[in-house]
Amino acid sequence: LFAIALAWGLSRGTGVRGTPEAVLQRIVTRRRAGLRQPTVERDLLAVEPDEGPPLHGFLFGTGCVVAFLEAYYAPPGPSPARAAWLAARAVLSALVGGRLVRALSRREPVEVLADGERWPKGDYLAVLAGSSPELGLGFRPFARCDEQPGFFHAVGVTGSAYRVALSAPRIRLGLPWRRRVAMDAVARELVLEPRDPLGFTLDGDLYRARRRLRVSTGPPLRLLADRGAAAPR
Repeated sequence: LFAIALAWGLSRGTGVRGTPEAVLQRIVTRRRAGLRQPTVERDLLAVEPDEGPPLHGFLFGTGCVVAFLEAYYAPPGPSPARAAWLAARAVLSALVGGRLVRALSRREPVEVLADGERWPKGDYLAVLAGSSPELGLGFRPFARCDEQPGFFHAVGVTGSAYRVALSAPRIRLGLPWRRRVAMDAVARELVLEPRDPLGFTLDGDLYRARRRLRVSTGPPLRLLADRGAAAPR
């Protein structure tokens, strides 16, 4: 389901709208008419843990994102209904300070450097990075990822789960992160130095780093765009 949400968010980020059949029909019609098919370029993220090979994807996260996915993958196993149920419970729990949000709100002490600039010390609810503006379901936590070619949008969530839940409408609209909720920057490199081994996710898959993790701009991909797409670069 996470992969479906990611694909949906990535397609919307390139201006693609409609069902797969409708999108394919428009592409075929353009091709038969000899029209140029618009494209948009998206950079991959290159994620390098201190152990194991480098990884590539579009969406990176730690902390509560990992905790949510671990709960989602736990028995009886993932399903669309379970994801919707868990997400709804998490939002409601955040608003009332319930047990579920306390379990998911795992703060981790980690040193964060964005392009060599050290972020304030503290325990982060999550450290996120994205090279596509949309996460899925219409939420745009990485709305600044297109500000400069070759850069991605990095976010360090320092606010409480309650504040993040209250900020959901702003995140959906792609409005700037409020400083009391998160640090953010447009960066080419993000270095994480956790005090303890750090779990992280890349496009919904779970991994682990021991003492250091580097996220940087990876190779670009040229994707077919559609009506309303951002200008190709």
